[in-house]
Amino acid sequence: LPLAVLDTLSLTFNPISSIAANVFNNTGQTGLQALKTLDLSFSTSATAMFLAGSQFSRLAQLTTLRIRGCKVASVASTVFTGLGALQTLNLDNNSIPLSTADPFLPLANLQELTLT
Repeated sequence: LPLAVLDTLSLTFNPISSIAANVFNNTGQTGLQALKTLDLSFSTSATAMFLAGSQFSRLAQLTTLRIRGCKVASVASTVFTGLGALQTLNLDNNSIPLSTADPFLPLANLQELTLT
């Protein structure tokens, strides 16, 4: 299955401690340009996960992003830049301080945000 036609990617329950800034940048012919759902839920190591930079910016077709239970302790203001099509964002069961709404400003089409 070519990655270019993949519309759902689930990496749940994997030991992920960080997401490199360029991990989704190769979205050309062989990349993930058709991806609509990305689920990273419960993919964590023993340490906290920090979302810094713009890891998801090349996933322009993404409508659903789940990062539940990943021990996320920090979300940079640019992390959701480029996700204009995102409608559902689930950050449930994390330790994100809600001191600012800046990370959510680029999400013009967001319909559902879960932060419990």
